[in-house]
Amino acid sequence: MEKIIFFSDSPADLLPEDVVGAPYQMVPSSVIYDDGRIVRETEIDRQAFYEYLKTCKNIPNHAMGTPEQWLEAFRAAVAEGYTHALIYTISGTASSVYQSINLASDMLEAEHPGALTVELIDSRQYSMVYGRLLLESIEQNKEGWDFQRIVADLRERTGRNQAVLGAYSLRCMQKSGRISGMAAFMGSALGIRPVLLARDGVIVPVEKVRGDKSLVPAIAAQVKARIVAPEKQELLLVHGSVPVREIERLEHMLYEELRPRNILRHSIGVTVVTNCGPETIGVGYFGERF
Repeated sequence: MEKIIFFSDSPADLLPEDVVGAPYQMVPSSVIYDDGRIVRETEIDRQAFYEYLKTCKNIPNHAMGTPEQWLEAFRAAVAEGYTHALIYTISGTASSVYQSINLASDMLEAEHPGALTVELIDSRQYSMVYGRLLLESIEQNKEGWDFQRIVADLRERTGRNQAVLGAYSLRCMQKSGRISGMAAFMGSALGIRPVLLARDGVIVPVEKVRGDKSLVPAIAAQVKARIVAPEKQELLLVHGSVPVREIERLEHMLYEELRPRNILRHSIGVTVVTNCGPETIGVGYFGERF
């Protein structure tokens, strides 16, 4: 009989309350500060980290889970009687964690041949934009779906999973090397706010607007142009330390223009917000298959 456990890395941004009682384990990344401190992402308060990023001289580095950490997690799963593991990770274009997990899986197979069937899926996404898909897979397990059906459905949803993001500040993007210092300076001086599309492992600019007030309508318009069957979807609204009025304004526009089943709000976690900046807001949805 199958006994399934679900894994993710910490950039999936799942909170403890999201997975209460679920057969789930996170192997977290670590944050490396300028002063040498190394802190696990799960031990960091998100709101405090947002404020830190707004003033820090150098943004922290991140170290994803090592093969040894993943191997220990797999060993524990085997000891608890799990027979199958579904692992969902941040886009492989942004991290080497995929390789670490593959190595750990090979090491486990050498130790305990056939003990754990491991299915590793690259989400091709970031933050709760992919974390929410894993939550749906966990729910399917509760409903009695078998392992291969859960895997097949997750792969299908992964191929349609997209997000549109907007940034009120370019500071972290410049410090993380996502854009040049000159581009950040000119963008800030002119009040330029970028609108970005996250799809199939890459994030690309799709529009530039001028002024804070223009950003939310531009995000809503981009989602409307790309979403498929919005009335059947639960949308995801992700955000950092963005004014509540702007979060509510975007949510209202999405309900008015798209009529989705529901909109789920979720904060952006430490790993992802370091690169996009705390002044970021976005919407996850399903579009055309890529």
